[in-house]
Amino acid sequence: MGEHHLSYMDSENDGQVAVVMVSQSKALENFVAEELAAAGLDTLSFCRKEFPPEHVTLLILGDRPCATMTGDAKVTSLTHRGLWVRTVTGHRGYVMRELEELEQIDLEDGELRAAWLKEWRGDLTRMAARVLKKDAPRDISVQIYHSAKAATPLLRRLSVHTKPWAFDIESFDGKDFPSRKDVSTDPCHEDYRVRGVALAWNGESGAWIELQNDDPDEARPLLDLAFTTPTEKWAFNGSFDEEGLTYNRWVSEVRNRAGDAMLDMVALSDGRHAALRLERAVVDYLGFDQYWGGFDKARIKELSVEDVGRAAIEDACATWILRRSLAERLRRGEYFEWPTWVQKDFTVQR
Repeated sequence: MGEHHLSYMDSENDGQVAVVMVSQSKALENFVAEELAAAGLDTLSFCRKEFPPEHVTLLILGDRPCATMTGDAKVTSLTHRGLWVRTVTGHRGYVMRELEELEQIDLEDGELRAAWLKEWRGDLTRMAARVLKKDAPRDISVQIYHSAKAATPLLRRLSVHTKPWAFDIESFDGKDFPSRKDVSTDPCHEDYRVRGVALAWNGESGAWIELQNDDPDEARPLLDLAFTTPTEKWAFNGSFDEEGLTYNRWVSEVRNRAGDAMLDMVALSDGRHAALRLERAVVDYLGFDQYWGGFDKARIKELSVEDVGRAAIEDACATWILRRSLAERLRRGEYFEWPTWVQKDFTVQR
């Protein structure tokens, strides 16, 4: 393993950015160039007839470029704004809203225009920090176990742990590589496989237990030490993680899965959220970097245990923080709009 790496920016990238946008308006191109330069990115080009080498970052502006570059017609610049994606051309791409949306906002509505631009520039700033390698991973404590047996001391400690803890699994297609998405996300498929499980008992500490080389019948009694206790367990879209572990016989049951941060998001929103994904909440609500960085999870089978473990622990820690925070908001009745901080309504006319 280790051929495919999670490193979010190719070592050859020297701050170059290529812009993918529908409009060829010189005024818009100049505005984008000025904004990139202000963020420290002054080596750029516009993709009109061809694409740059794969190590160059693509800035993807708008719905049509987003759907085209990801190869997914359901992906929009609203659902993926501020997020990294892997493009069909093999580039790392970063998605932002198209500037032409501003034309649909009443010129008199300075408050909304200012909020829209603040969000847009915030997304741009995060992209620049990563391209220029000025951001850094969160400071969390990471423990990596190469098997359930190796994790026995941890599992025994969790068996008497009385405070809530979170878990998150990673999975892959056991037959095809890269993974078929409908297989790696279907715990009941015969080719579905669990790579491992991440556990987090607070927002800064977690562990990864590698399982792909384990036998479920041997690992199950050990994992049951933690998963069958009455202690509250938290997840994000936890039915997937629970089914992945139980249906595939890694645990006998997940007892008292009492908290689900995704369901908290649903309850706290007004029903107009563009996406209910952990990475969306991590960027918008927690303000953290997107640590998977657009890595193609179809290749997770061959990702190094250190890389997949670190990222999965980030998932689990973020889930723990989200669940605790959103549960408090629910108790206070503090609702908000997902996934954008632009609070006033506006409709883009096509």
